[in-house]
Amino acid sequence: MKRITSIILAVMLVIGLAACGGGGAPADTAPTEPADTSSEPADTSSDDDAPAPSSGESTEISYEMDGVNISVVLPSSDWIDDGKYGSAGSYSVIWYYKDDYSNSPRISLEIRADTSSFDKRINDGDNRMDIANRTIGGVDMKGVAYDLYGMEWIEYVGKVNADNFASIRISRVDIESGEGKAVLDSIKFN
Repeated sequence: MKRITSIILAVMLVIGLAACGGGGAPADTAPTEPADTSSEPADTSSDDDAPAPSSGESTEISYEMDGVNISVVLPSSDWIDDGKYGSAGSYSVIWYYKDDYSNSPRISLEIRADTSSFDKRINDGDNRMDIANRTIGGVDMKGVAYDLYGMEWIEYVGKVNADNFASIRISRVDIESGEGKAVLDSIKFN
């Protein structure tokens, strides 16, 4: 029994040393050269890992959804236009900030002939709270905040013309200042 315990301890010691690097460099490793102390910085960039340049330029995008012409200005190249999708009676578009994964910051806009689907979504949310209305694109929109699908949402709903309502939903975007506010302020309905 003592011999088995000694073997187990020796194996654990070898594994531990291997995991920690053994305390020194392998025998076939060449010694490192001293650091370059010249005043000119070394070029460590490569085309493979260089970040894409950010133009910082805004982009205006227009859509036609069931007779409603919509335009928006995305204030920088950090915003991703997911494009318009849907069919007659139900259109939507999503603008993501920096990434388009499921929990990414976003502003989405939907156009529908009635508010039933907006109302259902809002009523299905937890911690529902009425918030101040907001004028977006010249339309007075009723505001509500709620939690749904593990995300906190602010939603504004208003009538954009005789036949259609719009819902603008925001999650994880500051709409009181900065680019989020700029996106909302740029939305126009014609």
